[in-house]
Amino acid sequence: MIIRKSKKEDINRITEIYNEAVLHSIATMDIDVRDEKGAMIWYEDHNERYPILVAEVSGEVIGWISLSSWSNKKGYDPTIEISIYIENSFRSKGIGNKLFHEGIEIAKKLKYHSIIARIAGANQKSIYLHEKYGFNHIGTMKEAGFKFSKYIDIYIYQLILD
Repeated sequence: MIIRKSKKEDINRITEIYNEAVLHSIATMDIDVRDEKGAMIWYEDHNERYPILVAEVSGEVIGWISLSSWSNKKGYDPTIEISIYIENSFRSKGIGNKLFHEGIEIAKKLKYHSIIARIAGANQKSIYLHEKYGFNHIGTMKEAGFKFSKYIDIYIYQLILD
């Protein structure tokens, strides 16, 4: 497996992996799959300051992590949001762990101060991964999400990098 910066040619696989999570998990509160136009807009919001990394096996993208702007208000520029998605058949094989490590290292190199993550309260694997890397639970948004006909608590996690 290699981890590298994403390329435009990766958009379709990134979107496929994301859309699988949209349809079958609470890893995202999106309920509509991302179409080609939406995927391109999302991709173009990422750059050297807000990178997307992919995990690749035998030339195929099997997971990705992104560092995104947390808010469009300039006072929040030192803080970013992290997101990670792994293709279903490659989960629980250490890929997310390696991607997560790389994402945090890049955030440090880019001199961010903190990283925020929003995690569905029932997503124990994501909670475990974030806590493993030192993220702290800083709050709960009670029943802020609604998916699969039920309300979902959203946990806010934060890692201070300095």
